[in-house]
Amino acid sequence: MPGIPSELPSPEIRRGRRLVRRFATLNGVSVVLLMDSMLILYAIRNGVGDSALAALASFIHLTMPLMIVGKHLTARIGAARTWGLGWALRNFSVLILVIAPFLPGCAPQWARTSIILAGGFGFAAFRAIGLVGNSPVIGEITTGADRGRFISGNWVRATTSQLLTLVVVIIVLNRVPETWVFQMLIGFGGVLGMYVGWVLSHVPESTVPRHSARKPLGEVLSRVWHVPPMRKILYAWASGIAAFTVVIPFAVITVKNGYGLSDYEALSLSLLTLSGGMLASIVNSIIADRVGPRPLIIIYVSVLALVAVYWALAPAEFYLVPTLLAFLLAGYSKFGLIVVVNHYFLSIVEGGDRVGSAMVMRIVSGAVAGLIGAVIGGGILGLLHSLGFEGMDIYRTYFRIAALGLLALIPVVRRLDRLEEWSVRDAVLLLLRPWRILRMRREG
Repeated sequence: MPGIPSELPSPEIRRGRRLVRRFATLNGVSVVLLMDSMLILYAIRNGVGDSALAALASFIHLTMPLMIVGKHLTARIGAARTWGLGWALRNFSVLILVIAPFLPGCAPQWARTSIILAGGFGFAAFRAIGLVGNSPVIGEITTGADRGRFISGNWVRATTSQLLTLVVVIIVLNRVPETWVFQMLIGFGGVLGMYVGWVLSHVPESTVPRHSARKPLGEVLSRVWHVPPMRKILYAWASGIAAFTVVIPFAVITVKNGYGLSDYEALSLSLLTLSGGMLASIVNSIIADRVGPRPLIIIYVSVLALVAVYWALAPAEFYLVPTLLAFLLAGYSKFGLIVVVNHYFLSIVEGGDRVGSAMVMRIVSGAVAGLIGAVIGGGILGLLHSLGFEGMDIYRTYFRIAALGLLALIPVVRRLDRLEEWSVRDAVLLLLRPWRILRMRREG
């Protein structure tokens, strides 16, 4: 199944790649201004509590069932237009967040929290609708021979623009740490995000995604469940998303509410998360097509489990170096997982099955990760508060529970069917020897 040719002519493929690259670069700027860390810090400024923060961080996953709406849209208007429309409406919705600080001081806290959660929900919901078009569009403008390189290359572009933007944001907030600055940044991110949605809507595509989207949902579910390789990638996809969902947003909450770091300091740590993501994108662009996605999925889930173990044992006082390393490794693993899970999926699923299958994968994995983050994660934090836990004791206890869950996910991803790939041991040794990766890059 790898190497399935696109039905698009070569000029259209090249045009599609140019537009998707433009999207990746500009969307990177928008994403930084609206990413988990920014929204969490903005919500904390507006008095939102830990349980609501956990829900806010989990909306991106809990809203995945709305991809069913995206499936119907794809059948009517195509994958690229659905992706673009969802992205434009997603970023329009986030402008609701800007309203919260304008409420009068006598307004109850639940009103501010409701506005923040409403904006966050719309931001996530329209993303889910548009995301249906992602895998089919990428599948049409790539082939098996260059798919890993193209996907990883886009992540390099995205993370580069994210890093540069976040540096600017950190400098600005360090000099003017005011709520209105957050509002301006969120507003600009929303407007730019609407533009990149327009860019996506112009990516060319064949009729294959529309035909794929017309397949009955029951037929798609039956195929995903009864074809063993697809069922296994479903489990692995859910495991990967759950892994970084229970680590990264809660690490931001930990350093902010547990260690009492300022917004500027917390965002500086998020810079390490993005740096890790950029490094993962560069490395994956070099090695993913050779090593294979499966060993890398196993490695990244394992590293996130180790990061959770660190936070479970974290000292009561803040220490810079281990915290920096924890954020760097978490970002490396998160972005690495996003790339290689999609790479594995596109390698085993034919073009005609991609719309429905990708939707099922994202709905199920998003629901699992969202429930774990919002219901279990938020519930644990709320319970610990009610039991009288304070400071870092709350977050260490949470991560002890999370670490046990993450360790249990490693056997799940190991069950993925092997493709043409290296052993996990050899992949680990390669990652620990950067000079070999540089040699691979020079050899092409």
